[in-house]
Formats: sequence, structure tokens, C-alpha cells
Amino acid sequence: MASTSHISTTLGLHTVAASRPLRDGLVALGGLGLIGGLYLDGWAHVHLPTLESFFTPWHAVLYSGFLLLAASLVTPVLRGRLHGVAWSNAAPTGYSLGLLGVALFALGGLLDLGWHTLFGIEADAEALLSPPHLLLATGAGLMLSTPIRAAWAHDDAPQGWRTWLPPLLSLALVLALLAFFTSYTHPFSRAAAAAGERPVTHNETHGSVDLAMSAILLQTGVLSGALLLFVRRWGWRWPLGSLTLLFALTLSPLTVMFDRFLGVPSLPLIVAALLAGVSADVLLRLLRPSAIHLWAARSFAALAPATLYTFYLAAIVFNGGVWWTPHLVFGAVVLAAITGWLVSYLVFAPASHLAPGRERRPQ
Repeated sequence: MASTSHISTTLGLHTVAASRPLRDGLVALGGLGLIGGLYLDGWAHVHLPTLESFFTPWHAVLYSGFLLLAASLVTPVLRGRLHGVAWSNAAPTGYSLGLLGVALFALGGLLDLGWHTLFGIEADAEALLSPPHLLLATGAGLMLSTPIRAAWAHDDAPQGWRTWLPPLLSLALVLALLAFFTSYTHPFSRAAAAAGERPVTHNETHGSVDLAMSAILLQTGVLSGALLLFVRRWGWRWPLGSLTLLFALTLSPLTVMFDRFLGVPSLPLIVAALLAGVSADVLLRLLRPSAIHLWAARSFAALAPATLYTFYLAAIVFNGGVWWTPHLVFGAVVLAAITGWLVSYLVFAPASHLAPGRERRPQ
């Protein structure tokens, strides 16, 4: 007969497993608090350039979000211990790296305070590249991606919004984090094509176009890669509106944070992001991309970013116009499509053409 302690441990683990969507959902909500605080702090640095203190209301919101997220990650471990689970097994599946992220973020916060004391408050891209801030970003990324790892590790595919929302929010928050720390080369942080942003000199023109096209390349690669990983793991049966939510949470905060330097009003670009999300939702259902239907996966990878930047440039055209030539406008959309198409070959490798019986076994 099983011992009482074994029965209680089994029941405890069953209870924790049964509440997995709720547990992962709490982590995702904690992540919303962290990312909200991060963008609020970024907004303060953009709009209050004389900010010269570590102790600000915006930092308080940021670190309060961290404490909320950390609590949502640590609580399941403590609950497991209460049910008699050993420390080595107390962390739920996918949570170990999140707990490491808690430690890294806390260390980064302490180092950040010392860094500000020694070198002052960073400005512009400096704030995104200082070592303590990059350590904070690494810790945040490990914490925010926890619901993705937890869902990925289970054989059952998410069904409906209840089980889809935690990993979907997690993906959106990770992408929002990446967008924040690459905002110096992101199309939604500065509308370089806007008529009011037209450079004066020949060299400035080249620099502006080069940076804008590089931004489209980079951000298309990040977005397409993330979407295709989810498609590879779970197929195309996402809840209706998933990509609309994803695009809104990923792109809208940047336009609000950089509204002073954007070149166009924030609202049209937010609408463009929403329309692109709706279009991506439609494409997902029409094409039904998967590892089996590679042509659909590659088409989705090309059309989703192309649609995004079509709406993006249209928003600029109808809100002050563009200074770019038609070659640049249409070329940017085609470039996004080509980039997404190429990324699909990294996520979905072509089928092997080796002779039968000579297939390589995975190492």
C-alpha cells in the first residue's frame, strides 16, 4: 500500500497540474505589470530628459511589477513544498529558468543603482545598452517566457482562450520586451518615411533610409520567427483574435512611448497595428500553415509582415504623406515579405532528399 506521504504528494501534484492554466495565467498577468512599468519608465525618460534619479515613481511601478511577477513564479514552488515535494522537484515544468530570471533581475536592479551612482542616468540608446539594463532584460525575458515553456512541455495542445491566453500573452510580452530594447531600430518608434522626417543632406538621406530598411529587416525576422515557432508547435488553430491581440500589445506601446519623436500621430500607427493583426488572423485561417503544409507556412511567413508594413506605410501616407520614392515604399513591403519567407526556412527546414534508408538520425 502506498504511504500516506506518497498519496498526499501525488494529490498535491495533481492539484497543481489541474490548475496549470490559472498558475500560468497569474505569471502572464505579473508580466503585464512588469512590461507596463518598463514602458512607463521609458516614457518618463523620453518625455522628462532631465530625469536624474534612480528613485522615481516610474521605477517604483517597474519594480512593483517585478515583485508581482516574482511572487507568481515563487508561489507554486512554495505550494509544492507544502505538499511535501522536494526542493529539486518543487518548480513546475518550465519554471526553473523563470526563477533564475528572478535572481538575475534582482541582481541587475542592485547593479543598476550602483551604475547610476557612478556614471549618471543614461539617455537614449545608452539606456538600452548599459550592462545592468541588459542584465535586467535577460532576467525579464526568462521570467516572461515561463508560460511558453510550461505550455511547450505538455503534450496537450491549448484549447480555447482559457489555455491559449497564458502562452499567447507570454509571447506578446517577450516580443514587447525585445521591441523595447531594440527601439533604436524599430519602425514603430520612428516613422522615418514621414514627410516631416525628410533629411536635409545627401548623407543624412542615406543614413535614414539604411536605418529604416534595417529596422524592417530586423523586426520582421523577430516577429516571423516567433509566430512560426508557435505554428510549428501548435499549428494554426489559435483562438480568433489571437494575432490582433499580439500585434496590439507588441507594437502599440512603442508608438505611445515615442510619440514626441514619431513623426506622425500615434493613433494611426496603432490602428495600422490592429488592422495588421486582424489580417494576420484571417491569413492564419485561410492558409492553415503547419509543418505538413510547408507552402502555407511559407506564404503566411511572407504575407503577415508584408501586410503589417503595408498598413504601416498607408497610415503614414494618409497622415502627412511620405518623402520616400515609390521604389522605397513598395520595396520595403517586398523586403518584409522576402525576410519572412527566408525565416520560414529556418523554422521549417525543407524535406530531406537523401536516398531511402540513409536519413540521418537526430543527434
